[in-house]
Amino acid sequence: FCNDLTLSPVHNDEKIVTHFIGLMKDVTEREQLRQELEALNSSYQELNRKLELETETDQLTRVFNRRFMDTAGRMIFETAKREKLSLSLYLVDLDNFKHINDQHGHKSGDLFLQLVSTMLRDYFHRANDVIIRYGGDEFIVISTGETRENAEMRGQGLCEYVARVS
Repeated sequence: FCNDLTLSPVHNDEKIVTHFIGLMKDVTEREQLRQELEALNSSYQELNRKLELETETDQLTRVFNRRFMDTAGRMIFETAKREKLSLSLYLVDLDNFKHINDQHGHKSGDLFLQLVSTMLRDYFHRANDVIIRYGGDEFIVISTGETRENAEMRGQGLCEYVARVS
């Protein structure tokens, strides 16, 4: 039971409060509706966040997609520029990928792309590493805050990592 209570003082002729008059109103239904509305609003906000994530995520590989690159990618570049952070860009282009689809079928090609995205997530796992499927067989990794030498070592390490696991 929720109520809204209004109290008003009653004064005598000498302006001294002698008692109070209270007015109580049952607002249980209104409070329940407010709580339901809050819960619905929260659910809608969560659905909007999920929808936004879905529109910026490649459904096959579960990494960011080109749409993300076109929107949030600019923000990453601007932030790096403003904060004077180094910015590394790694381009992973799968040579002869068409051959996999042609020879083994599109399901095998899809599995291969999923494997590549998993490998990239395993290798580029820092909070400031962003993996994007840019095209059919192209991935981009954007990383901020690493030295040129470190970026070169990570690029070379990626090549060695791919050679080891393939």
